[in-house]
Amino acid sequence: MQVAHNVSEFQDGEERILVLKDSSVLENEEEGDQLISIQLEEQNRLKKNLENKKKKPVYTGYDDEEFNFGGGVTKKSILSHYDEEIEGEKRHGFTLGNDGT
Repeated sequence: MQVAHNVSEFQDGEERILVLKDSSVLENEEEGDQLISIQLEEQNRLKKNLENKKKKPVYTGYDDEEFNFGGGVTKKSILSHYDEEIEGEKRHGFTLGNDGT
């Protein structure tokens, strides 16, 4: 059984409840069943949201990337602020054997 978290996220002697990850039929055929910890998923989502807030300051109207101070215009892709995560987040994990290790 595949676990969707790094081994380093688990402490020795610590108890974690793992549940089956929700997935579509097509995802399930590709990846197989995966176990996740709801608490770890929430912590990772919160950490990612905080990082995103730090990266993107509040819009002021003067910080448009396509305009230069010299009056020139640089070529930008359409909706360039969405170019950051095209491929998505890479997941790490490990496999549990029949004896639970």
